[in-house]
Amino acid sequence: MTAAVPKVYPLKSTITLSVDFSEIADGSVIDPPEVNLYLLDPSQAQTVVSFPGDVIRDAAGVFHYDLVATLYGVWTYKFQGTGNGINATTEDITFEVKRSVMNMG
Repeated sequence: MTAAVPKVYPLKSTITLSVDFSEIADGSVIDPPEVNLYLLDPSQAQTVVSFPGDVIRDAAGVFHYDLVATLYGVWTYKFQGTGNGINATTEDITFEVKRSVMNMG
């Protein structure tokens, strides 16, 4: 899994979560027709977003989702690609969203 972003973000940031399934598959390009992104927010509510749908396909085997962080605390996510004999899942990845000490309105 390619994590192209740092692990701590300010509240209300747009965070791009991405996956490159070729990195999971030992360098061979796989392009799953279905991709689920499992998100666990700081309140422990789980959400699933999918491709086709809100998850965007950037290239063969490369997908992303733009999350607007509206809750502060620790978030966990992972991607799963399936279909056409493919079953690839990333490990759980965590990041933190912090409240700003500045009052931005």
